[in-house]
Amino acid sequence: MKSVHEGHRARLRRAFLSGAELEDHELLELLLTYAIPRADVNPLAHHLLDRFGGLEKVFQASPEELKELAGVGESAAVLIKTVQALQKRLLVRYYTAGSRRRVLFSLEEACAFALALSLEDHYETLHLICLDSKGQVLRTKTLAVGGVNYVSVEPRHVAQEALLCNARYVLLCHNHPSGDVRPSDADLQVGVQMKKSLEGIGIQLLDQLVAGQGAVYSQSRDKVLCFHGEAPCETLLPEEFARRYGFERSEREYDGFQHQAAEDCFPADDPFFWGGSSDLY
Repeated sequence: MKSVHEGHRARLRRAFLSGAELEDHELLELLLTYAIPRADVNPLAHHLLDRFGGLEKVFQASPEELKELAGVGESAAVLIKTVQALQKRLLVRYYTAGSRRRVLFSLEEACAFALALSLEDHYETLHLICLDSKGQVLRTKTLAVGGVNYVSVEPRHVAQEALLCNARYVLLCHNHPSGDVRPSDADLQVGVQMKKSLEGIGIQLLDQLVAGQGAVYSQSRDKVLCFHGEAPCETLLPEEFARRYGFERSEREYDGFQHQAAEDCFPADDPFFWGGSSDLY
């Protein structure tokens, strides 16, 4: 005789297969049924969403953080992180695989791509995105993995990787695990130094992006782009971002280098190509 739980699970599967739009807790519940076969996982799905603050943050949590919750064992943690790894790999291949490579048309699209590249990064990790003269993504490369609040790389390493695929343009992106995407003074200086170094070999650094928990800082525009699910992307000044999301100013102090870097190295009228327009930023 089938249990009540089995009947509920069957209804969830039928609803999913029929194309019904399931709520976040229902999607997570359906996923958990494949890792926890003999229990009511509806309360656990709600608990995960409440604990981490939303569906996307459940998948961004580390396996250790997930297993801290009662009811989440190794199988459930592995399944959740596998879904995240698949999401990242499919998105990267969407832009880089096949004979017809995709173009990053706008800053918003580039920031979304940077978020995807950083999905599994629990330490500061630096990624390179290489583009051809048409703005098509040639490849991505993880350049370095640092600690919880630092990562570094030599300009020579960046140049070597860009030259290997004949890149005309590149983007640098790294993550801040704390979620505070405001750059440190060192971050900003790296962006300026990299841009100048690459220009010497005919490669243009379009931007340095700092990603973290649904938001991305753009050095070229000195703005933070915030992503809220399917809602339109929101653009904030770094100070507005800090106030809204409760980050203390003292965590990331600037010594006056910030605006000088943006103005001198990433001018607002820079006519670089992205999607055939200099207005996309």
